[in-house]
Amino acid sequence: MKNILFLIEHIQGGGAERVICELSAAFEINDKVTLAVFEERDTTYRHCHDVINLNIPGTSNPIKKCINLIRRVRAVRKIKKERKIDVSISFISTANIVNVLSGRTHTICSIRTVLSDVRKGKIARKAERFILNRSDKIVTLSKSVEADLVSNLSIKKEKVVTIYNPCMVDKKEFGAESANKDKDVFEIITAGRLVSVKGQWHLIRAFRLFLKSNPESRLVILGEGSLLQTLADLCISLGIESKVEFKGFVSNPEEELMKADLFVLTSLWEGFGNALVEAMACGLPVISTDCSGGPREIIAPDKFGEEPVKKAETAEYGILIPAFPKNDLEIRKNYELTEEENQLYSAMMSIAEQPELRAALSAKAILRSEDFRMPVIVSQWKKCMDEVLAGGIRNI
Repeated sequence: MKNILFLIEHIQGGGAERVICELSAAFEINDKVTLAVFEERDTTYRHCHDVINLNIPGTSNPIKKCINLIRRVRAVRKIKKERKIDVSISFISTANIVNVLSGRTHTICSIRTVLSDVRKGKIARKAERFILNRSDKIVTLSKSVEADLVSNLSIKKEKVVTIYNPCMVDKKEFGAESANKDKDVFEIITAGRLVSVKGQWHLIRAFRLFLKSNPESRLVILGEGSLLQTLADLCISLGIESKVEFKGFVSNPEEELMKADLFVLTSLWEGFGNALVEAMACGLPVISTDCSGGPREIIAPDKFGEEPVKKAETAEYGILIPAFPKNDLEIRKNYELTEEENQLYSAMMSIAEQPELRAALSAKAILRSEDFRMPVIVSQWKKCMDEVLAGGIRNI
């Protein structure tokens, strides 16, 4: 039995928070697990029983940030010592820094996004490189993130391994009646934070044109974020507010996914694409931008490393569409679609008009989701930890 520490800033909201909660609970079955957070926030996620709140919340004040870092490092070092932690696993940059600087144990840092897509200064980049290269292992959630670390941040290749996020949705848990689909309504669904990087406004604009041919369809948007009112106003300006429903944060998204006919991901970039895999596990055909990050690895794993698609392309497990420009964040209220939005519209029409294609992609989606089941992912994490534990401890 190993003593494992999971470390993250908080466990509210996003995909990383959900994954670390589920992993800590899964490991708790056979190992002694502690989950430490820097601040306590309300959460509906399942997690291990032993949660420590350090009560050192974040701040925007530069001086207080430095003080908080020192306090966090000392607090985590104390936990590692008192609980005789064998290996500590941290998610996201802030926790990674604390994990490595607190030393005393084998350290695994997890990187959850393509860091080159996140704007940071040279000093911040050098600091991140310094920290990551002093961890025992770096776990990335997609091969795209791994390649970015090695190529653009000069991280040692032998330190990095990709372990995909586990899928916490199982279609078998739901009876056919649980879907409760309205057969007269074609429902499109998307899920994710309502922020610029997720690009939901592109889907809303393409959906307006889709309604011309499919007037009984509707769009459901799951998630919360700073763009909620902006996106709602866009629906009003396009005259489709009665056809678009914003459902906010949903603790059991699978219940909503099971009611839909098609899932669309419009991210400008991704780390992995949790929502994409969860939709596939529910048997939904999926459309995703071929953005940097995980979507191509999920939908077209045999084509990883190839040039991004220039037009909508049906891959083995879904449809890839051209990525939207990362630097074009203008939310247009006119009716004329961009070229990328037209490609999204065409892909949506293909799914709506071809029942055979829809059925084939649905079956393929369920098949692909099996590769991300919790037992599969946990076994990969255990292998990673065993390799780390076989080496020496690096202290700072």
